[in-house]
Amino acid sequence: LLNQTVIDYIVDRLNELEISFYSTIISNSYLLNENTVNKLEKWNLKTLQVTIDGIGDEYNKVKNYIYSDVDAFMTVIENIHNVLEKTSVNVNIRLNVSNENIFHMYDTIEYLKDEFKDYLHTKKLYIYVAPIFEIRNNETNGINGYWEEIERIKQIANVPEVSMCDIELNSETFKRKQINKSCLAFNGKSVVILPNGDLAPCEHVKKEDIYGNVEDGFINIDVVRKWYTFDGPQIDFCKNNNCPLQPICPRFFNCDENLICNNNTTNLKRIKKAQE
Repeated sequence: LLNQTVIDYIVDRLNELEISFYSTIISNSYLLNENTVNKLEKWNLKTLQVTIDGIGDEYNKVKNYIYSDVDAFMTVIENIHNVLEKTSVNVNIRLNVSNENIFHMYDTIEYLKDEFKDYLHTKKLYIYVAPIFEIRNNETNGINGYWEEIERIKQIANVPEVSMCDIELNSETFKRKQINKSCLAFNGKSVVILPNGDLAPCEHVKKEDIYGNVEDGFINIDVVRKWYTFDGPQIDFCKNNNCPLQPICPRFFNCDENLICNNNTTNLKRIKKAQE
């Protein structure tokens, strides 16, 4: 939202070329003022994801906005209300859980359920709790009441309007079950455009994986070919773990063999069933 001129340009060109599209946005929503909200329908925005790490001063501390004379948290809450009231956009509120805010999360959920109670029983609003990747078991053992708090959050989140997303609450660690649900490079149709205009097959690439730029187009087709080579230690990793999805879920040559090879929820269910 810092460069809406570019969004307007892309949308206008797609319309001129009669190309059907829709869009989604992940945003802190601070810049979703009335002028921007009025553009969302034009952008054919279907879903807005907003990350909230706490309420009030806790939120402002985590986000650390430069606007010291404004209550950033209340600005975001008001902006979410505007989106829900004035557009057809669906809003997903993601609650990031960390070791630092775990004991504030219960109050955060209660606050949001009350604040947006008019939308909780509609399809326009969805609230889910998700841990940050850095949470590990060895970091939580020394925190008094940690697991008790997780159980408390689990109870309040165990309603249709609020869910615990991809969290294994019964394991020894409080973390996401999956690293990836899908891979941008896997479908062969996605291109990641980095801030400087470089082109890459996915968002986890190294410098040597860049294969072009928006100004010059594809300049290193060999990199693309290498990414779509399905061999190397990745295949051995899958075979050694007796993955039932081989070979329909192959690993790319460049992918880290330690990444969990999960392409979608259906595949996860197939793996679990096969392992049983």
